[in-house]
Amino acid sequence: MKSHEFEVCDADPCVYRRKNDDGELLMAVHVDDFTSACTSEACWAKFVAEFKADFKARDEGEPQQVLGGLVTYGDGTITWSHAALMIEKLIETAQKYSATKLYTKNTPGVKNKYLRAPDGPVSPEEQREVDKFPFREINGSLCYLAMTTRPDIAFEVSQTAKFNASPGKEAIDAILQIVQYLATTRRHLGPGQVDG
Repeated sequence: MKSHEFEVCDADPCVYRRKNDDGELLMAVHVDDFTSACTSEACWAKFVAEFKADFKARDEGEPQQVLGGLVTYGDGTITWSHAALMIEKLIETAQKYSATKLYTKNTPGVKNKYLRAPDGPVSPEEQREVDKFPFREINGSLCYLAMTTRPDIAFEVSQTAKFNASPGKEAIDAILQIVQYLATTRRHLGPGQVDG
């Protein structure tokens, strides 16, 4: 990249910047893929010609997904939302392992209902159902969303996280409630932000 007049970003060694008379080009590199943003078509065309002269490469066009996030294009804007795609995958995974159909919910939790450890032994049938549910996987994704773009689910996710080592049916139901709430509010990206 340095041979093409790029400077390495101080904050991230995988991000490069090139600025010349044609414009400015930013590029994020991951192994053999890169995503870039350019201030002009001339800047991009010049870079592509130079790069193809040195490497076997192809331009895949405008990305639809980057780092697990959806990319949408509007009038002079580009929006990247990792939450939208992550929520879709959570809904799909939860529905796959849930014995019941998921419906919309208007709150991430149930009022005046608090999770607690089961009082007694669970039946073998219930234990088999609990064992096949990907509780930690779903809860980990929910924790990530709660910390990044969905603080509205933070309290409920903190409650379900207590049961990662040994979830019971009530904890699974609580996880499903959060996922159903996300399905209902999936276009909500965070405080003051709305997708589309």
